[in-house]
This record gives sequence, structure tokens and C-alpha cells, in this order.
Amino acid sequence: MSFVQLLPFFLFLTISQSSSQRWPLSGTCYPCSCDINQKGFGRVKYVNCSNLALTRIPRNLPLDLHTLDFSNNRILPQEIQQLCTFNSMQYVALSYNSLDSIPPEIFKDLENLHTLVLHGISSIPTTNIFEDLFNLEYLDINDCHVNQIPDNWFRKLYSLKTLKLRQTGIRSIEPGVLDGLLNLQELDLSHNVMRTAQTESFKPIVQSIRRINFRGNMFKTIGDHLFEKMYNLVELDLSDNKLESIHKRSFLDLRQLINLDIRDNKLSNLPGGLFKNLRNLQTLNLAMNTFNNFPETLFKIGYLLKLDLSYNRIRRLPDSFVHSFPYLEFLNVDKNPLHCDCKSLDVKFYQPNLVII
Repeated sequence: MSFVQLLPFFLFLTISQSSSQRWPLSGTCYPCSCDINQKGFGRVKYVNCSNLALTRIPRNLPLDLHTLDFSNNRILPQEIQQLCTFNSMQYVALSYNSLDSIPPEIFKDLENLHTLVLHGISSIPTTNIFEDLFNLEYLDINDCHVNQIPDNWFRKLYSLKTLKLRQTGIRSIEPGVLDGLLNLQELDLSHNVMRTAQTESFKPIVQSIRRINFRGNMFKTIGDHLFEKMYNLVELDLSDNKLESIHKRSFLDLRQLINLDIRDNKLSNLPGGLFKNLRNLQTLNLAMNTFNNFPETLFKIGYLLKLDLSYNRIRRLPDSFVHSFPYLEFLNVDKNPLHCDCKSLDVKFYQPNLVII
């Protein structure tokens, strides 16, 4: 078949592709902007209404949109109910609209929703507000006024993988609150006012959880069973608390842990054997504590790549340091009263590629 014979086919294909790129096919998104973003093998119909000082959702928005960013506006509470008309929506952001509250059944018909971002809302209903979101994978309610999580909020979020609850005034996670989150991989509870955490509360997520962030709470100690059976945990942040002690069995089951951050606490010593099972640990941050001596329990971490001991009171590195961390790439001992002698220089001699600050 000649090129001339194939030409009509190529013209038809080009026109079809061109028309398929136009969206919406009728109407306008004004004052918002509409776009189509390529994502994997599919196309995402994206509507951006952020930062426009809008008090209502425009009535001309295409009903088949996938993503709606309505953050940083002034939407009226009675206008939020319009979201129910976009039942193909997969992503919605309603952050910082100066909302005191949202309607209890606002998400009732949004079964296709995968991502929900709700920053800065003064009050979220204590009813089953999320119960219809079976396909939700990402829930971010950072900087909202929560204090105590209702035990029915997450019970049916079987698909949820990421839950962010940063700076929500949470004092504790009660048993039953995390029931149903069988696929949760990331939990952010940073910058709250938690003093303790019950082992029972975290049992529903022990098999799936991979990242936990407790940064900026008020923990004084970590018990021996809090992270029990969290075999798949790879990242744990306990920084910026008030930790004075950690039980020697606290990390016993964390065999897959890669990153551990315990900086900015009040630790002066660590129990022997604390890290003995952390064979995969690569990064450890112990900066801004009160260590007078190099914690000898660190010698159990033979494969460590990065170690931060800055802003402590350590005067010297132990003689065995040189041979104990053969894979170490980065060592930060800045702002310690270290005594520099020939033995200290041995570190650079035996590990010339090691970066020391």
C-alpha cells in the first residue's frame, strides 16, 4: 500500500489525537485553569482553583475532572456540598479555606477518591465522615483541630496507605482507632502533644507499616513493646521529644529499619544491645543529646553509612572506632569538645573516603 493511500488514515489519526487532547470539550474552567497531565499510561484531568480567593465552587467546572485543587480560598461551608457532583474525582485539596467545619456527608458519593488533603480546618465531624472512601490511599489532615481521634474515622479505609496527622493537637492514640488500616504504610503523628503510646493501639498496622513519624511530641521514654512485630518498618523518627531513656528491647523486631532519627532529646546513655538486631540500619542521628561518651552500643551496627553525633559532649572517639564501622561514609561530630590526637587521625588513615565534620 502506497503512502498516498495511507495518507487519509494518518490524517484521521492525527485529528483524533488532537481532539482527544482538548479538555473540556465544551464550556470553560474560568476562573480556574484546566489541564491534562500524563500519568503512567493514563491521563489525569486536572483543575487548579487554588489561590483565587473564591467563595464558591464554579458551576461550569467539567464533571469528569480527576483532580481538583481548591486550596487557599475562602469557600463558604454551604458551598462545599458541590463536591458531590464530581463523582469521578480521584484527588481533592481543600486546604486553608478558613473553614470552621465541613458537612458530615461531604464525601458520601466520592467513592473513586484516592487522595484527600484537608489542612487547616477548625473542626472535622466526629461521625463516620470517611466511611464511604473505600479506595482512599492518601489522607492528609495536617494542621487541623482534632485532639482526640474518633474510633470510627478510619475503620473502613481498607486501602489507605498514608495517614498524616501532623500538628493536630493529638494527646494519644486510643486502642481501636487504627482498626481497619490493614494496608497502612506511612503514619505521621509529628508535632502533637503525645506523652505515651500504647502498644495495643498500633497492633492493627504492625504488618504493613513502613514509616512512623513521632517527631516533636513529649515522650520521655520508649517502652519495650511499642514497636513489637513491626518487622517491615524502614524509617522511624523520634526526634525533638523529651526522651531520657529507651528500653533495651524497644528496637528488637526492627530488622528492616534503615533510617533512625533520635536527635534533639535528653539522652545521656543508651542501653547495651539496643541496636543488636538492626542489621540493615544505614543512617542514625543522635545529634543534640547529652552524651558525655561515645555510646558503645553503636558498635553493634556494623553496616552503618551515616552517623550524626553533633552537639553532644563527647571528648574522644574510642580506639576501636576505626575498625568497627568499615562502611561508614559520613560522620558528624561537630560541636563536641573532642580532643584531637594521633589516635583520632587514625580514622582518616584507615577510612580515607570517610567525610568527617
